[in-house]
Amino acid sequence: MVAPFTKIITTELMPCKPALTGLSQKPRHFVIVTYKAISIPRNYALILSFWRCHNLWDLIRLSFKESLIKFIKVTLLFVSILWLSSCGGSSGSNAEITPPNTNVIKINIDWERVVRKVPLYAYGINSPANFIPAYSNNLTFMSNLKSITQKKGFICLHGWGMLGDSPEAWQKNGVWDSTKINQALRPLVEDGYTVMINVPSGPQGENDYRDPKAFAKFCADLVRTVNIEHGLGIKYWEIPNERESDFSYPGLSVSQVAILIKTASVAMKAVDPSIKVGGQQQHGLMLIFLLP
Repeated sequence: MVAPFTKIITTELMPCKPALTGLSQKPRHFVIVTYKAISIPRNYALILSFWRCHNLWDLIRLSFKESLIKFIKVTLLFVSILWLSSCGGSSGSNAEITPPNTNVIKINIDWERVVRKVPLYAYGINSPANFIPAYSNNLTFMSNLKSITQKKGFICLHGWGMLGDSPEAWQKNGVWDSTKINQALRPLVEDGYTVMINVPSGPQGENDYRDPKAFAKFCADLVRTVNIEHGLGIKYWEIPNERESDFSYPGLSVSQVAILIKTASVAMKAVDPSIKVGGQQQHGLMLIFLLP
């Protein structure tokens, strides 16, 4: 849903084609919407920019209740900023925005001097296709993956298909598919890739994240399957995915996200102390999410 007081800048329908590996996969379509809030003509001008990429079906099935709640939240936030803006600077109705500093700043760059190296794992590629053993064991697909990544950075296994009823699914009713997981991950591990696995939510999907203990057990069971049962040695784990209150409904506050991550991390490291756990995979950082 587009926030109030906004102007849509661009919209486009983008087909995301499957990899050319000979494997059949239904193309997905995404709607990319770019929109910008108007500036406030006061001392404290505000420009908000958003970039959202939604699955087309998600947009269609967006409930009226969720839309209404998001509308109210954004409206209240915008009205609050307008009020704060009217309280600052000159109290007159003809207050003007201070013009920007137009002084030219010259910057010299020495391309031969290395000040700091970028960490190798600051970058990576998300490859949800590798949830599917047929892709991980496909020579053409894996060759293309190598060409793209040069085996540097992370291969992130991140996607809601992991929990759903799709070829990417790794679990059903809270039980991890041990054989499928091993078949999907082993080619990556044996080929020398550094893998990071994201567990987006609980076994029932996008809305199954409210119980930290249940989520912790779910994540710990996956670590046990991957690293203890199959000895794959996956070191990096990320939990959960975009469960913040300004993006999902009802969503979690900052403190609730912290509790969820800490509870799950303790349980996961009890299974394999060598792993590193981080999170969450954040959609954005909005004021509503930061509120208690």
